[in-house]
Amino acid sequence: MWGRRCVCVHASHLPANLNNHVFTPVAIADRTGVSEPRELQELMVYRRYQFPNMNGHGMKIVTARFFPYVDYTPDTDEPYSTATLKDSMDARLIKEFSEKLKFTYVIREEIDRLWSKLKNGVYDGMMGRLQRHEVDFCTILTPLRERLTILDYLRTYPSDPMTVVSLKPPPLPQHLALVRPFTAMVWLGILVSLLVWAVVLWMLQRLWVQVAGGKTVQLITTFLYGWAILLEEPPKDPSVNVSGQMLVGWWLVFCLIISTGFKSALIAHLTVQVKDKPVETFQDMLNIPGWKWGIETWMMSGAPRHYFLTHTDPTVKAVYEGFEYTSCEDAIEKVSRGGYTLVTLENYITIIIESLYTDERGRTPYHIGKKPISIMTTFGWGLRKGSPYYHRFMQLIHRLEDAGIMQMWLKQIIEGRVKENRAISKQNAQHMRALNTEESKEIPLSLNHTQGGFYLLFITSALASFTMLVEMITYSRSKMKSLL
Repeated sequence: MWGRRCVCVHASHLPANLNNHVFTPVAIADRTGVSEPRELQELMVYRRYQFPNMNGHGMKIVTARFFPYVDYTPDTDEPYSTATLKDSMDARLIKEFSEKLKFTYVIREEIDRLWSKLKNGVYDGMMGRLQRHEVDFCTILTPLRERLTILDYLRTYPSDPMTVVSLKPPPLPQHLALVRPFTAMVWLGILVSLLVWAVVLWMLQRLWVQVAGGKTVQLITTFLYGWAILLEEPPKDPSVNVSGQMLVGWWLVFCLIISTGFKSALIAHLTVQVKDKPVETFQDMLNIPGWKWGIETWMMSGAPRHYFLTHTDPTVKAVYEGFEYTSCEDAIEKVSRGGYTLVTLENYITIIIESLYTDERGRTPYHIGKKPISIMTTFGWGLRKGSPYYHRFMQLIHRLEDAGIMQMWLKQIIEGRVKENRAISKQNAQHMRALNTEESKEIPLSLNHTQGGFYLLFITSALASFTMLVEMITYSRSKMKSLL
Protein backbone atom coordinates (compact mmCIF):
# COMPACT_ATOMS: atom_id res chain seq x y z
CA MET A 1 0.00 0.00 0.00
CA TRP A 2 2.76 2.39 0.96
CA GLY A 3 4.66 1.76 -2.24
CA ARG A 4 1.76 3.19 -4.29
CA ARG A 5 1.68 6.53 -2.44
CA CYS A 6 3.52 9.65 -3.56
CA VAL A 7 4.06 13.05 -1.98
CA CYS A 8 3.57 16.03 -4.29
CA VAL A 9 5.29 19.20 -3.14
CA HIS A 10 5.55 22.04 -5.62
CA ALA A 11 9.16 23.15 -6.28
CA SER A 12 8.31 26.81 -5.75
CA HIS A 13 7.43 26.03 -2.12
CA LEU A 14 10.93 24.76 -1.23
CA PRO A 15 13.15 27.38 0.49
CA ALA A 16 16.85 27.66 -0.20
CA ASN A 17 17.82 26.70 3.37
CA LEU A 18 15.95 23.59 4.55
CA ASN A 19 17.70 23.19 7.90
CA ASN A 20 15.10 24.97 10.05
CA HIS A 21 12.16 24.92 7.70
CA VAL A 22 8.92 23.30 8.82
CA PHE A 23 7.30 21.36 5.97
CA THR A 24 3.57 21.39 5.44
CA PRO A 25 1.69 19.06 3.12
CA VAL A 26 0.48 20.31 -0.26
CA ALA A 27 -1.23 17.17 -1.45
CA ILE A 28 -1.03 13.44 -1.09
CA ALA A 29 -2.66 11.37 -3.78
CA ASP A 30 -2.45 7.89 -5.15
CA ARG A 31 -2.13 7.10 -8.85
CA THR A 32 -5.86 7.35 -9.35
CA GLY A 33 -5.77 11.00 -8.26
CA VAL A 34 -7.97 10.47 -5.20
CA SER A 35 -6.78 12.49 -2.20
CA GLU A 36 -6.21 10.74 1.13
CA PRO A 37 -7.85 11.82 4.41
CA ARG A 38 -6.17 14.53 6.47
CA GLU A 39 -5.01 12.01 9.14
CA LEU A 40 -3.01 10.09 6.53
CA GLN A 41 -1.57 13.32 5.17
CA GLU A 42 -0.21 14.24 8.60
CA LEU A 43 1.21 10.74 8.97
CA MET A 44 2.92 10.59 5.57
CA VAL A 45 4.53 13.99 5.28
CA TYR A 46 7.80 14.68 7.09
CA ARG A 47 7.51 17.57 9.44
CA ARG A 48 10.11 18.84 11.86
CA TYR A 49 8.11 19.68 14.95
CA GLN A 50 9.17 22.66 17.05
CA PHE A 51 8.15 22.61 20.73
CA PRO A 52 6.10 25.68 21.67
CA ASN A 53 7.70 28.44 23.65
CA MET A 54 6.19 29.08 27.11
CA ASN A 55 7.71 32.59 27.15
CA GLY A 56 9.30 32.37 30.61
CA HIS A 57 6.17 31.21 32.45
CA GLY A 58 6.92 30.52 36.13
CA MET A 59 6.11 26.98 37.22
CA LYS A 60 5.48 25.98 40.84
CA ILE A 61 6.75 22.49 41.64
CA VAL A 62 6.52 20.41 44.82
CA THR A 63 8.57 17.29 45.45
CA ALA A 64 9.90 14.85 48.06
CA ARG A 65 13.36 13.34 48.25
CA PHE A 66 13.69 9.86 46.80
CA PHE A 67 17.05 9.21 45.21
CA PRO A 68 17.94 8.42 42.40
CA TYR A 69 14.71 9.97 41.12
CA VAL A 70 14.65 13.20 43.17
CA ASP A 71 17.33 14.82 45.30
CA TYR A 72 17.80 18.36 46.51
CA THR A 73 19.16 20.62 49.23
CA PRO A 74 16.57 22.70 51.16
CA ASP A 75 17.36 26.41 51.04
CA THR A 76 16.13 27.00 54.62
CA ASP A 77 15.05 25.02 57.66
CA GLU A 78 11.48 26.29 57.37
CA PRO A 79 8.65 23.88 56.46
CA TYR A 80 7.73 23.82 52.77
CA SER A 81 11.05 25.51 51.96
CA THR A 82 12.33 26.19 48.48
CA ALA A 83 15.00 23.72 47.38
CA THR A 84 17.96 23.49 45.03
CA LEU A 85 17.93 20.34 42.95
CA LYS A 86 20.92 17.99 42.97
CA ASP A 87 21.81 15.54 40.22
CA SER A 88 18.90 13.12 39.87
CA MET A 89 16.40 11.97 37.25
CA ASP A 90 13.88 14.75 37.91
CA ALA A 91 16.63 17.38 38.13
CA ARG A 92 17.80 16.47 34.64
CA LEU A 93 14.26 16.27 33.29
CA ILE A 94 13.20 19.64 34.71
CA LYS A 95 16.40 21.26 33.41
CA GLU A 96 15.83 19.78 29.94
CA PHE A 97 12.16 20.79 29.89
CA SER A 98 12.83 24.34 31.05
CA GLU A 99 15.48 24.83 28.37
CA LYS A 100 13.35 23.40 25.57
CA LEU A 101 10.06 25.00 26.57
CA LYS A 102 11.47 28.27 27.96
CA PHE A 103 9.89 28.32 31.40
CA THR A 104 11.20 29.12 34.86
CA TYR A 105 10.40 27.25 38.04
CA VAL A 106 10.44 27.32 41.81
CA ILE A 107 10.63 23.94 43.54
CA ARG A 108 9.61 23.33 47.13
CA GLU A 109 10.04 20.44 49.55
CA GLU A 110 6.86 18.76 50.75
CA ILE A 111 6.47 18.65 54.53
CA ASP A 112 7.33 15.23 56.04
CA ARG A 113 7.66 13.74 52.54
CA LEU A 114 3.90 13.21 52.48
CA TRP A 115 2.55 12.14 49.11
CA SER A 116 -1.12 11.83 49.85
CA LYS A 117 -3.60 11.14 52.61
CA LEU A 118 -7.27 11.07 51.66
CA LYS A 119 -9.89 12.15 54.19
CA ASN A 120 -13.51 12.98 53.30
CA GLY A 121 -12.59 13.42 49.64
CA VAL A 122 -9.82 15.94 50.40
CA TYR A 123 -6.13 15.14 50.05
CA ASP A 124 -3.21 16.23 52.20
CA GLY A 125 0.40 16.36 51.06
CA MET A 126 1.42 16.87 47.46
CA MET A 127 -1.91 15.59 46.15
CA GLY A 128 -3.70 18.18 48.26
CA ARG A 129 -1.63 21.00 46.80
CA LEU A 130 -2.48 19.80 43.29
CA GLN A 131 -6.15 19.46 44.22
CA ARG A 132 -6.19 23.05 45.52
CA HIS A 133 -4.20 24.27 42.47
CA GLU A 134 -1.42 25.61 44.68
CA VAL A 135 1.27 24.11 42.42
CA ASP A 136 1.56 23.33 38.73
CA PHE A 137 2.92 19.80 39.11
CA CYS A 138 4.63 17.41 41.52
CA THR A 139 7.35 14.87 40.85
CA ILE A 140 7.94 11.18 41.72
CA LEU A 141 4.34 10.00 41.81
CA THR A 142 2.67 6.63 41.36
CA PRO A 143 -0.71 6.50 39.58
CA LEU A 144 -3.59 5.31 41.74
CA ARG A 145 -7.25 5.26 40.74
CA GLU A 146 -8.25 7.85 43.34
CA ARG A 147 -5.42 10.19 42.38
CA LEU A 148 -6.23 10.17 38.68
CA THR A 149 -9.55 11.87 39.39
CA ILE A 150 -7.83 15.07 40.52
CA LEU A 151 -4.74 15.26 38.25
CA ASP A 152 -3.26 14.51 34.85
CA TYR A 153 -0.59 11.85 35.13
CA LEU A 154 2.63 11.96 33.09
CA ARG A 155 4.67 8.76 33.05
CA THR A 156 8.37 9.56 33.21
CA TYR A 157 10.38 6.42 34.13
CA PRO A 158 9.93 2.83 35.37
CA SER A 159 9.10 2.35 39.02
CA ASP A 160 11.47 1.00 41.66
CA PRO A 161 10.53 -2.59 42.61
CA MET A 162 10.32 -3.66 46.24
CA THR A 163 12.90 -6.03 47.68
CA VAL A 164 14.28 -7.24 51.02
CA VAL A 165 17.67 -6.65 52.66
CA SER A 166 19.05 -9.03 55.26
CA LEU A 167 22.39 -10.16 56.66
CA LYS A 168 24.19 -12.75 54.58
CA PRO A 169 23.83 -16.14 56.28
CA PRO A 170 26.94 -17.45 58.12
CA PRO A 171 28.75 -20.62 56.99
CA LEU A 172 27.12 -23.90 57.93
CA PRO A 173 28.64 -25.82 60.92
CA GLN A 174 31.86 -27.61 59.94
CA HIS A 175 31.17 -30.63 62.13
CA LEU A 176 28.51 -31.63 59.59
CA ALA A 177 30.94 -31.45 56.66
CA LEU A 178 31.37 -35.25 56.65
CA VAL A 179 27.69 -35.91 55.99
CA ARG A 180 26.94 -32.79 53.90
CA PRO A 181 28.26 -34.17 50.55
CA PHE A 182 25.18 -36.40 50.29
CA THR A 183 21.56 -35.66 51.04
CA ALA A 184 19.68 -37.59 53.70
CA MET A 185 17.98 -39.70 51.03
CA VAL A 186 21.34 -40.74 49.55
CA TRP A 187 22.71 -41.73 52.97
CA LEU A 188 19.55 -43.72 53.67
CA GLY A 189 19.82 -45.39 50.26
CA ILE A 190 23.45 -46.41 50.95
CA LEU A 191 22.55 -47.89 54.34
CA VAL A 192 19.57 -49.82 53.00
CA SER A 193 21.65 -51.07 50.05
CA LEU A 194 24.38 -52.27 52.41
CA LEU A 195 21.90 -54.14 54.61
CA VAL A 196 20.10 -55.74 51.66
CA TRP A 197 23.38 -56.69 49.97
CA ALA A 198 24.77 -58.26 53.16
CA VAL A 199 21.58 -60.32 53.68
CA VAL A 200 21.52 -61.51 50.04
CA LEU A 201 25.20 -62.55 50.15
CA TRP A 202 24.64 -64.36 53.47
CA MET A 203 21.62 -66.24 52.08
CA LEU A 204 23.51 -67.26 48.93
CA GLN A 205 26.36 -68.66 51.01
CA ARG A 206 24.01 -70.59 53.32
CA LEU A 207 22.18 -72.10 50.33
CA TRP A 208 25.50 -73.16 48.79
CA VAL A 209 26.65 -74.72 52.05
CA GLN A 210 23.42 -76.74 52.22
CA VAL A 211 24.03 -78.05 48.68
CA ALA A 212 27.82 -78.52 48.58
CA GLY A 213 28.72 -78.48 52.27
CA GLY A 214 31.48 -76.49 53.89
CA LYS A 215 31.91 -73.74 56.45
CA THR A 216 29.02 -71.34 56.81
CA VAL A 217 29.33 -67.49 56.86
CA GLN A 218 27.87 -65.29 59.57
CA LEU A 219 25.58 -62.40 58.72
CA ILE A 220 27.80 -59.95 60.60
CA THR A 221 30.73 -61.08 58.46
CA THR A 222 28.98 -60.20 55.20
CA PHE A 223 27.83 -56.87 56.65
CA LEU A 224 31.32 -55.89 57.82
CA TYR A 225 32.76 -57.01 54.49
CA GLY A 226 30.40 -54.72 52.59
CA TRP A 227 31.16 -51.87 55.02
CA ALA A 228 34.92 -52.42 54.50
CA ILE A 229 34.51 -52.19 50.73
CA LEU A 230 32.75 -48.86 51.16
CA LEU A 231 35.75 -47.64 53.18
CA GLU A 232 38.10 -48.99 50.46
CA GLU A 233 39.69 -51.50 52.85
CA PRO A 234 38.16 -54.84 51.88
CA PRO A 235 39.29 -58.00 53.78
CA LYS A 236 39.41 -61.51 52.33
CA ASP A 237 36.43 -62.32 50.10
CA PRO A 238 34.06 -64.50 52.18
CA SER A 239 32.15 -65.84 49.16
CA VAL A 240 32.89 -69.43 48.13
CA ASN A 241 30.80 -69.74 44.96
CA VAL A 242 30.47 -67.97 41.61
CA SER A 243 27.11 -66.28 42.38
CA GLY A 244 28.54 -64.79 45.57
CA GLN A 245 31.63 -63.60 43.73
CA MET A 246 29.45 -61.94 41.07
CA LEU A 247 27.51 -60.16 43.82
CA VAL A 248 30.75 -58.97 45.39
CA GLY A 249 32.01 -57.76 42.01
CA TRP A 250 29.01 -55.52 41.37
CA TRP A 251 29.14 -54.28 44.94
CA LEU A 252 32.73 -53.18 44.26
CA VAL A 253 31.53 -51.18 41.23
CA PHE A 254 28.77 -49.56 43.30
CA CYS A 255 31.23 -48.65 46.06
CA LEU A 256 33.66 -47.17 43.53
CA ILE A 257 30.96 -44.78 42.25
CA ILE A 258 29.78 -43.82 45.73
CA SER A 259 33.27 -43.31 47.20
CA THR A 260 34.47 -41.26 44.24
CA GLY A 261 31.49 -38.93 44.46
CA PHE A 262 31.81 -38.65 48.23
CA LYS A 263 35.52 -37.80 48.20
CA SER A 264 35.20 -35.12 45.54
CA ALA A 265 32.21 -33.52 47.28
CA LEU A 266 33.92 -33.75 50.67
CA ILE A 267 36.97 -31.88 49.38
CA ALA A 268 34.74 -29.14 48.04
CA HIS A 269 32.80 -28.83 51.31
CA LEU A 270 35.96 -28.72 53.40
CA THR A 271 37.65 -25.99 51.34
CA VAL A 272 34.65 -23.84 50.36
CA GLN A 273 32.47 -22.34 53.04
CA VAL A 274 28.89 -23.47 52.39
CA LYS A 275 26.16 -21.09 53.49
CA ASP A 276 22.45 -21.41 54.04
CA LYS A 277 20.00 -19.80 51.62
CA PRO A 278 19.44 -16.07 52.28
CA VAL A 279 16.06 -14.41 52.69
CA GLU A 280 14.69 -13.63 49.23
CA THR A 281 10.93 -13.22 49.55
CA PHE A 282 8.18 -12.31 52.00
CA GLN A 283 7.41 -15.99 52.47
CA ASP A 284 11.01 -16.67 53.50
CA MET A 285 10.65 -14.14 56.33
CA LEU A 286 7.43 -15.74 57.56
CA ASN A 287 8.94 -19.24 57.47
CA ILE A 288 11.71 -18.39 59.97
CA PRO A 289 10.51 -18.52 63.63
CA GLY A 290 11.19 -15.31 65.53
CA TRP A 291 12.19 -13.33 62.44
CA LYS A 292 11.36 -9.61 62.37
CA TRP A 293 11.12 -7.04 59.59
CA GLY A 294 10.59 -3.32 59.14
CA ILE A 295 10.09 -0.54 56.62
CA GLU A 296 10.99 3.14 56.56
CA THR A 297 8.18 5.32 57.89
CA TRP A 298 8.13 7.73 54.96
CA MET A 299 7.50 4.92 52.46
CA MET A 300 4.12 4.18 54.01
CA SER A 301 2.67 7.58 53.08
CA GLY A 302 2.20 6.72 49.42
CA ALA A 303 1.75 3.82 47.01
CA PRO A 304 3.48 1.12 49.16
CA ARG A 305 0.90 1.68 51.89
CA HIS A 306 -1.92 1.36 49.34
CA TYR A 307 -0.35 -1.89 48.08
CA PHE A 308 -0.19 -3.52 51.51
CA LEU A 309 -3.60 -2.25 52.62
CA THR A 310 -5.51 -3.45 49.56
CA HIS A 311 -3.66 -6.68 48.80
CA THR A 312 -5.68 -9.86 49.36
CA ASP A 313 -2.80 -12.34 49.59
CA PRO A 314 -2.41 -13.76 53.15
CA THR A 315 1.40 -13.52 52.92
CA VAL A 316 1.33 -9.80 52.10
CA LYS A 317 -1.22 -9.18 54.86
CA ALA A 318 0.94 -11.01 57.41
CA VAL A 319 3.99 -8.97 56.39
CA TYR A 320 2.02 -5.71 56.73
CA GLU A 321 0.78 -6.64 60.19
CA GLY A 322 4.33 -7.42 61.34
CA PHE A 323 5.97 -4.19 60.11
CA GLU A 324 8.19 -2.14 62.39
CA TYR A 325 8.38 1.48 61.26
CA THR A 326 11.88 2.86 61.47
CA SER A 327 14.58 4.87 59.68
CA CYS A 328 17.06 3.45 57.20
CA GLU A 329 20.04 3.80 59.58
CA ASP A 330 18.26 2.06 62.45
CA ALA A 331 17.00 -0.70 60.17
CA ILE A 332 20.49 -1.40 58.78
CA GLU A 333 21.81 -1.57 62.34
CA LYS A 334 19.15 -4.15 63.23
CA VAL A 335 19.90 -6.12 60.07
CA SER A 336 23.60 -6.23 61.01
CA ARG A 337 22.70 -8.00 64.28
CA GLY A 338 20.84 -10.73 62.40
CA GLY A 339 17.26 -11.99 62.55
CA TYR A 340 15.92 -8.87 60.85
CA THR A 341 14.96 -7.81 57.32
CA LEU A 342 14.45 -4.37 55.84
CA VAL A 343 11.64 -4.16 53.26
CA THR A 344 12.54 -1.36 50.87
CA LEU A 345 12.91 -0.34 47.21
CA GLU A 346 15.65 -1.87 45.08
CA ASN A 347 17.45 1.06 43.39
CA TYR A 348 17.11 3.19 46.50
CA ILE A 349 18.73 0.68 48.86
CA THR A 350 21.33 -0.50 46.32
CA ILE A 351 22.88 2.97 46.29
CA ILE A 352 23.01 3.06 50.10
CA ILE A 353 24.54 -0.42 50.44
CA GLU A 354 27.12 0.11 47.70
CA SER A 355 28.04 3.57 49.02
CA LEU A 356 28.35 2.95 52.75
CA TYR A 357 28.54 -0.79 53.39
CA THR A 358 30.59 -2.19 50.50
CA ASP A 359 34.39 -2.23 50.27
CA GLU A 360 36.54 -1.55 47.22
CA ARG A 361 36.42 -5.23 46.24
CA GLY A 362 32.62 -5.28 46.19
CA ARG A 363 32.21 -7.29 49.41
CA THR A 364 29.35 -6.49 51.73
CA PRO A 365 27.78 -8.29 54.71
CA TYR A 366 24.28 -7.53 53.40
CA HIS A 367 22.21 -9.44 50.88
CA ILE A 368 19.75 -7.64 48.61
CA GLY A 369 16.98 -9.97 47.48
CA LYS A 370 17.18 -11.23 43.90
CA LYS A 371 13.42 -11.61 43.53
CA PRO A 372 12.02 -8.05 43.61
CA ILE A 373 8.27 -7.41 43.57
CA SER A 374 6.82 -4.76 41.30
CA ILE A 375 4.25 -3.04 43.52
CA MET A 376 3.93 0.16 41.44
CA THR A 377 3.20 0.33 37.74
CA THR A 378 5.42 3.31 37.00
CA PHE A 379 6.79 6.58 38.33
CA GLY A 380 5.82 9.95 36.92
CA TRP A 381 4.66 13.49 37.52
CA GLY A 382 1.27 14.71 38.63
CA LEU A 383 0.00 17.80 36.76
CA ARG A 384 -2.98 19.95 37.58
CA LYS A 385 -6.14 18.66 35.97
CA GLY A 386 -6.51 20.13 32.47
CA SER A 387 -2.95 21.54 32.31
CA PRO A 388 -2.39 23.06 28.84
CA TYR A 389 1.26 21.95 28.78
CA TYR A 390 0.53 18.27 29.44
CA HIS A 391 0.98 17.21 25.80
CA ARG A 392 4.13 19.31 25.46
CA PHE A 393 5.70 17.49 28.40
CA MET A 394 4.57 14.11 27.08
CA GLN A 395 6.18 14.74 23.68
CA LEU A 396 9.52 15.51 25.27
CA ILE A 397 9.34 12.42 27.52
CA HIS A 398 8.68 10.19 24.51
CA ARG A 399 11.64 11.65 22.66
CA LEU A 400 13.97 11.06 25.59
CA GLU A 401 12.72 7.48 26.01
CA ASP A 402 12.99 6.63 22.32
CA ALA A 403 16.58 7.90 22.24
CA GLY A 404 17.53 5.74 25.25
CA ILE A 405 18.54 8.79 27.26
CA MET A 406 16.41 7.92 30.31
CA GLN A 407 18.19 4.60 30.90
CA MET A 408 21.58 6.23 30.35
CA TRP A 409 20.78 8.98 32.85
CA LEU A 410 19.67 6.54 35.53
CA LYS A 411 22.87 4.51 35.22
CA GLN A 412 25.05 7.63 35.30
CA ILE A 413 23.27 9.06 38.34
CA ILE A 414 23.57 5.86 40.38
CA GLU A 415 27.24 5.33 39.55
CA GLY A 416 28.07 8.98 40.19
CA ARG A 417 26.37 9.05 43.57
CA VAL A 418 28.07 5.86 44.72
CA LYS A 419 31.50 7.29 43.87
CA GLU A 420 30.63 10.58 45.53
CA ASN A 421 29.45 8.92 48.73
CA ARG A 422 32.52 6.71 48.97
CA ALA A 423 34.81 9.68 48.51
CA ILE A 424 33.06 11.75 51.20
CA SER A 425 32.55 9.09 53.85
CA LYS A 426 34.99 6.22 54.14
CA GLN A 427 33.89 2.68 54.70
CA ASN A 428 31.86 2.00 57.82
CA ALA A 429 34.41 0.08 59.92
CA GLN A 430 31.80 -1.45 62.21
CA HIS A 431 29.97 -3.10 59.34
CA MET A 432 33.09 -3.97 57.40
CA ARG A 433 34.26 -6.10 60.33
CA ALA A 434 31.15 -8.18 59.78
CA LEU A 435 32.56 -9.34 56.46
CA ASN A 436 33.59 -12.95 56.43
CA THR A 437 37.38 -12.86 56.09
CA GLU A 438 37.40 -16.44 54.92
CA GLU A 439 35.92 -15.29 51.63
CA SER A 440 38.76 -12.88 50.92
CA LYS A 441 41.82 -15.15 51.13
CA GLU A 442 42.98 -18.72 50.75
CA ILE A 443 43.47 -20.57 54.05
CA PRO A 444 44.74 -24.09 54.82
CA LEU A 445 42.52 -26.76 56.30
CA SER A 446 42.36 -26.23 60.07
CA LEU A 447 40.84 -28.02 63.03
CA ASN A 448 37.62 -26.12 62.30
CA HIS A 449 37.38 -27.80 58.90
CA THR A 450 38.19 -31.32 60.11
CA GLN A 451 36.31 -31.27 63.39
CA GLY A 452 33.71 -33.66 61.96
CA GLY A 453 36.31 -36.44 61.76
CA PHE A 454 37.40 -35.90 65.37
CA TYR A 455 33.80 -35.86 66.59
CA LEU A 456 33.17 -39.12 64.74
CA LEU A 457 36.26 -40.70 66.28
CA PHE A 458 35.29 -39.70 69.83
CA ILE A 459 31.67 -40.78 69.43
CA THR A 460 32.54 -44.17 67.93
CA SER A 461 35.24 -44.78 70.56
CA ALA A 462 32.72 -44.05 73.30
CA LEU A 463 30.22 -46.36 71.60
CA ALA A 464 32.83 -49.13 71.36
CA SER A 465 33.68 -48.70 75.05
CA PHE A 466 30.01 -48.95 75.97
CA THR A 467 29.66 -52.07 73.83
CA MET A 468 32.68 -53.60 75.54
CA LEU A 469 31.09 -52.92 78.93
CA VAL A 470 27.88 -54.63 77.84
CA GLU A 471 29.85 -57.63 76.56
CA MET A 472 31.74 -57.96 79.85
CA ILE A 473 28.53 -57.82 81.88
CA THR A 474 26.85 -60.37 79.63
CA TYR A 475 29.87 -62.71 79.78
CA SER A 476 30.11 -62.43 83.56
CA ARG A 477 26.44 -63.32 83.99
CA SER A 478 26.66 -66.30 81.65
CA LYS A 479 29.78 -67.58 83.48
CA MET A 480 28.06 -67.27 86.84
CA LYS A 481 25.07 -69.23 85.55
CA SER A 482 27.35 -71.99 84.27
CA LEU A 483 29.03 -72.27 87.67
CA LEU A 484 25.67 -72.57 89.40
